[in-house]
Amino acid sequence: MENQGNIGNQNAQQIGENPINQPEQVSEKSKINYWMISTFLLLFIIAVGIVWFIFNQSRTTDLVGQKVTKPSPTVNQNTEQPISRVSNRTLPDFVYPGQVKKDYTFAGIDYVLYQKANMNVPIAQSSGLSGILYAKANEPVWHQFFQIKELADAKNNPFFLDYKDGSFYVLVVDANGAGSGEGNAKLLTLASTSKTWGTVSCFYFSDGFDFSDAKPLQERVDDYLSVYPDRKYVLNSKTNIYELVQFNTYIQAQETIEMKDCTNFQVVQN
Repeated sequence: MENQGNIGNQNAQQIGENPINQPEQVSEKSKINYWMISTFLLLFIIAVGIVWFIFNQSRTTDLVGQKVTKPSPTVNQNTEQPISRVSNRTLPDFVYPGQVKKDYTFAGIDYVLYQKANMNVPIAQSSGLSGILYAKANEPVWHQFFQIKELADAKNNPFFLDYKDGSFYVLVVDANGAGSGEGNAKLLTLASTSKTWGTVSCFYFSDGFDFSDAKPLQERVDDYLSVYPDRKYVLNSKTNIYELVQFNTYIQAQETIEMKDCTNFQVVQN
């Protein structure tokens, strides 16, 4: 009996130390550890993904906000604000800011050219009028100097202005073509003591020639015609295609002058 008890105790010890039962307990603990680690990693990955998503959303929102608040670029160059000397003075009701193209100062008086829209001068807002304005020093408004009035299907615009030896010179171009920038040009002159404009020369104008250098305007035209002598034309004595409305610079009285044009393109024979 004593042997049986010992055997029972030994069996109990062997059962308690059974190597088959031990791995099962270790396996259960490993499964728990693996599950916890996997769960932790999954939660960590999800957390990182959420943070990354929020960061990207915030960055995208900022970028969109910048695009929305950024001033939109001007579609047409003629919608730009004019030079400061122009915008600091009040324009007449019939002249939009985009029509103002060039500014000059002669003998302490400022002048600006304003143009009407045509195929070569696309302007978003145009009154359909063109001419020259002037303002004396410290004057808050612009006044009329002269205005071009069309009598036919033409779109005459002043392109350049000059003042030399007491006379004004202005290059007027009818560039109502197909967008090539070319047109029928007239160099006009007006003595400062006169109300009557005269035509110095008439020719076919091409914007490929630089008329904006420092030479007097009449010399620039002469240079152009020396390069392109076949582009010089004579006036059509039978056709009045436009009028110049000349304003008295002190009392704003006006005088209308009928101007001849080169509508027949009569080439001068040398």
